[in-house]
Amino acid sequence: MRRAFVSVALVVLVMLCGWLQAQASAQAGAPVTGPRGTVTGEPAAAGTAVLRGTVVAADTGAPLRKADVRVFGNAGQGSRQATTDDQGRFDLRELAGGRYTLTAAKNGFISLQYGQRRPAERGTPIDLAVGQTLDRITLALPRGGVVAGRMTDEAGEPAIGAQVQVLRYAFARGGRRLQPAGRGDATDDQGSFRIYGLNAGDYYVSATLRTGSMMMMANGRPAQDDQQGYAPTYYPGTPSRSDAERVTVAVGQEVGGITFGLTPTRVARISGRVIGLAGNRRDAYVMARTDDGVGGFAGGMQSGGQVDEDGAFHLAGIAPGRYVLQVQPQGRREEDDLVGMVTVTVAGTDLTNVVIALQRPGTITGRIEFEGGVPATVRPSQVRVYPNVVDENSARSMMNSQPQTHEDFTFTMRGALGPVLLQPSAPPGWYLKSVTLDGDDITETPVPLVAGTNLTGVRVLLTQNKSTLSGAVRDDRGALVLDATVIVFPDDEARWSSSTRRIRTSRPDTQGRFELTGLPPGTDYRIVAVQDLEDGQAFDPEFLGGLRDRAERLTLAEGETKTVELRLRQ
Repeated sequence: MRRAFVSVALVVLVMLCGWLQAQASAQAGAPVTGPRGTVTGEPAAAGTAVLRGTVVAADTGAPLRKADVRVFGNAGQGSRQATTDDQGRFDLRELAGGRYTLTAAKNGFISLQYGQRRPAERGTPIDLAVGQTLDRITLALPRGGVVAGRMTDEAGEPAIGAQVQVLRYAFARGGRRLQPAGRGDATDDQGSFRIYGLNAGDYYVSATLRTGSMMMMANGRPAQDDQQGYAPTYYPGTPSRSDAERVTVAVGQEVGGITFGLTPTRVARISGRVIGLAGNRRDAYVMARTDDGVGGFAGGMQSGGQVDEDGAFHLAGIAPGRYVLQVQPQGRREEDDLVGMVTVTVAGTDLTNVVIALQRPGTITGRIEFEGGVPATVRPSQVRVYPNVVDENSARSMMNSQPQTHEDFTFTMRGALGPVLLQPSAPPGWYLKSVTLDGDDITETPVPLVAGTNLTGVRVLLTQNKSTLSGAVRDDRGALVLDATVIVFPDDEARWSSSTRRIRTSRPDTQGRFELTGLPPGTDYRIVAVQDLEDGQAFDPEFLGGLRDRAERLTLAEGETKTVELRLRQ
């Protein structure tokens, strides 16, 4: 039983860490940094500029010690990190000139970017000249809100060890979806939980409890015959998400008294066989993950157990719902790994004879090319080709290795991910021009990365012939507006996709200037400046539809530099 539990926990951790690393690298490309501006990963470009300031509590103005302050270069300048001293002061030195995003965070407070005036929107980039010192910067962090309460079972007794999560609607994958927020908590011996560090807003509280019947014996058999358990439950005590009640949290407010009982239900067993295990039984396991549409692993239960010598598996304590069953034996060599996945629906009765067929992971191989030839200053480690996932649930469950770029600039990615867009993380000054497969342009066409297939002949072409769009945002009196967001999107609504590179946003910097580089040419665009834009909202087709008639028309040729003056649209 212990071995099965450890195996399941390890695979969840490995897959989650791998996915997060891929996403972080694709989005930031920044090294990990240490205290007082030192760099512990790949060094940022050395410079002579300095950012200096103080982090304080927004409600009292008191300095915050040991706050984490980070600065990220927006054009390949790297990143640095510092920790505030007893007076809340930070000092970030040796920065190269360029545009930076500055953030501050501390447990119990809301993390903020410099210039951020509203929740869920981005802050103001800092335009830092070579050798410039910017001091007297103040970052005022609001205290985080708290949701606290108590969980009980059907008899009113404390529900010990229940996993409690708060969820809120946010923009993700092109629409407004329920997403996990905060860090979650497990109930104590009194059934109590407390989730802190929450931004102001509306939340939904959910809870799950793994009963004893969910645990597996070492041989994969159910530990006991009890088939009573608990369904995932939402406050005020309903298994239906549509019947859940909102919990509203103000800035710094603690909302207590969120007490409700878990919903008893008949749990089921799932049994079947894994085929294709010959010669690769080492540490094979099956994991059941809820497929409930909530982002990531949050909001659902996970159960699993090891596979018998003959390929049989047995899972117990599975509450009603839709699940993804995944099996992935761990061989000593990457080429020995096999993957398999099947989706099942549990409705309170046992499922038997479920077959999961293992296959070798799908691979995509290709070459990264540079217009004009490979520059001597670019190293293979500076560019990666990442799969931008169309089906996020499929990607998280099946990705089993990181993309690799070899010394000759060929690349390889492995894993059964489903439809993906291939998008590179390019070196500074380089931009994606095209992705082709056997001569066909697939830059914005998802390609299938499925088990058992090997897709070859992919060509990723990078260019330095960039288009640049810059300008300023002004109000009706002609004054510069710093807390606006500029949105550029295609005029053709068929291109309004969450995975497109033709929708871009930018915030004016401290000088009131915004800049967008590398927009694909040959497209009829619309451009508009707005306020109160939530992160990710620019990819919502319904939102873009409401902006379209208010936005100005814009075209960009390859390599063109264009300047525009925008009026803020209220």
